[in-house]
Amino acid sequence: MRPSLRLPPRSVLLVPWLLLAALPARAAGILAPADAADAQEMMAWLYGDRAAEVRAAHERRFPAGEGRVLMLADGPDYLGRAFEVGRLLPNLQIHRTDLDVQPPPDARLILPNLTQGVLDNRQDFVGLDERGYDLVLMRRGLCPCEHRTLEPRGGRAPRETPASCGGILYDQASMVGFLTRVAATLRSDRPGAVAMLHGNLDPSVDGRPSWTQARARWEAAAAQLMREQPIDARIVLVPRYGCQGLILKPRREGEARPAAAR
Repeated sequence: MRPSLRLPPRSVLLVPWLLLAALPARAAGILAPADAADAQEMMAWLYGDRAAEVRAAHERRFPAGEGRVLMLADGPDYLGRAFEVGRLLPNLQIHRTDLDVQPPPDARLILPNLTQGVLDNRQDFVGLDERGYDLVLMRRGLCPCEHRTLEPRGGRAPRETPASCGGILYDQASMVGFLTRVAATLRSDRPGAVAMLHGNLDPSVDGRPSWTQARARWEAAAAQLMREQPIDARIVLVPRYGCQGLILKPRREGEARPAAAR
């Protein structure tokens, strides 16, 4: 059966392919923008609706064909994005995670190159490949779309705290902690390892002012990460649709720390 790579209806707004080459040289904010090629690759992995787009991203990231991929907050449904990519690219070893993962609806759909496991993005990452991953992906995980209720502590009543769709609480410590855990999953022996974390952080799409605040918080968290870890963080900008997430890369030995992290 031919792989089906379909965009969710809302995500059509997030992929203005013809405009990616026109990314501004610098954006208002703390972080520098990601390279246009990296931004295009990220959107292809997460939202490309044609097999050729995903294959092009694969060839750019994995010239030898093989690699290890971690997909965070991929949703409970086994037949999600990880399944689509895994079926199209059998040379990739993909591990998908979510807070609630469901088994394949049919044993005939099990892919030999796809594993899955429960993972709470607010906690230490467990059950992952200790060798690290070449590529870490998250789709719609950074945007402030939900609320989480915290358990009472020390006799205090529960309270609702803003959180992202990926379950990360919107306080500096939680956000830096999450980014630190993601950075730790990247292979230290592979210069091209990268984490591409998507989330619509621009209010122009849904008109939510809180999304601008979310972008500022994620940028501040990423800047702190760069001060504490040998990581380079960039903001992903898509013309007309603003900020669409973060890209993290290990900083090469001897490479200067970005100005935002100094």
